[in-house]
Amino acid sequence: SFFFSSRRRHTRFLPVSWARRCVQETDLKTETGWFINLDSFNLGPHDIQSDAVMALVDSGSSLLIMGLDEFSQIINLLQTKYGAECEEQYGKYYCEGDYSRWPILRFIINGHSYELTSQSYVGPQGKIMISGRAYAKGMVILGDVYMRSYYCIFDADDKKIGITKAVSYTHLTLPTIYSVQISVVAVSLKKKI
Repeated sequence: SFFFSSRRRHTRFLPVSWARRCVQETDLKTETGWFINLDSFNLGPHDIQSDAVMALVDSGSSLLIMGLDEFSQIINLLQTKYGAECEEQYGKYYCEGDYSRWPILRFIINGHSYELTSQSYVGPQGKIMISGRAYAKGMVILGDVYMRSYYCIFDADDKKIGITKAVSYTHLTLPTIYSVQISVVAVSLKKKI
């Protein structure tokens, strides 16, 4: 199990036994990859019209990636409903505006709501951490942007992904963090033996 720290670009590990206590488990939708059911998603009160029926939880993607139509809807809503001034630069969108007024981006996965604030989906210099790609038609890729807000437990044996809200643990000392990492490795090794 791991998540990406919002303050640093380092992966943080948590003991599986602790994380499982407050996690929503979701069955994998396919035999290959970390695909899960996606019921719907919205930006504030606005439903995003989408053909997407699955989400790929992917630590190898730095952005949230979705189909071109869904991405266009989000940019249009930010501009028309929330006063964003957006422009494309080299395939990336940069938006200016009052980010504190921008709505929550919500993903409904197996009936559970997972929310990202504008602090999560707007990066440095107003870069929108969401991208539209033709290859993403019919799915949403939940990359690092998502995994900074939610712990994800990848359970290959039971073909599930566990998801729970990330909490800050900046109060932990360095030895505690190392012991947490060691316990995760020990749990992983024990399962394989």
